[in-house]
Amino acid sequence: MERKPYVDTHKSLSWSKHASMTSHFEGFLHAVQEQEIATKSFMNKRPVASGKRPNFDTSCRLCKLKMEDVSHIIAGCERMSARYYLPLRHDVVAKSIWNALHREHCQSVRLDEFDTLCSNGEFIDTHGHHEFWWNIPIKTCTKLKHNRPDIVMWDHNSKVCTLVEIACPLDVNIIGKEKEKEIMYGPLIRNMQLMYPAYSFVFVPIIIGATGSVAKTLEEQLSKLGLSRKNLPRLISKLQERTASGTVKIVKTFLRFKLM
Repeated sequence: MERKPYVDTHKSLSWSKHASMTSHFEGFLHAVQEQEIATKSFMNKRPVASGKRPNFDTSCRLCKLKMEDVSHIIAGCERMSARYYLPLRHDVVAKSIWNALHREHCQSVRLDEFDTLCSNGEFIDTHGHHEFWWNIPIKTCTKLKHNRPDIVMWDHNSKVCTLVEIACPLDVNIIGKEKEKEIMYGPLIRNMQLMYPAYSFVFVPIIIGATGSVAKTLEEQLSKLGLSRKNLPRLISKLQERTASGTVKIVKTFLRFKLM
């Protein structure tokens, strides 16, 4: 895929060095990046034995709304969003952030308990002067459309509240998605500042491209969470691996759906 000036080329390739990476996985992900996957759009461009290109409906086999190409499959199909994008990729990445926060600020990670609580959709976890909210809707005086950040971390000693939003868009959209999240949650932060005047608020968008690309600003964003800088390269590599693995699962699942 084409690399943009805002993309950290070196870090964007670090997923390939992850311990869990296999040659099959790496080969399939590269095929996704090069859009050499048997989507309707791809098959419609390939000549058959007669030498002529086939001519058939290229609309998505699930949503029927847009053309079925790699970009649509990995980040644009409405029918895939809740059932596949969220559990297979977004929530897995968010869990890694949650665990990193607990290791840094609480010196403990309760994985089994996390999985149980996470299955309920939303919960609050308290450790000493730290409080962590997972997917909690925040009630404000003004009714807001976007009031449910992925993670909220309260530090009651320092009087700092950090809102974390995670997204795994197309690699070419990582900067756009970061700005979009900031605009979406600006009103919520302003309302929370009125509700909790003693606290300062920090918004941290964590954006990982669907096939592993990361922006040059990602390490700076993660450092706002109070995470040790020496551990950030390893964490970024893990986030990329989780994202890329989720994308591979999403594509393989999609291709098993019956062509229509």
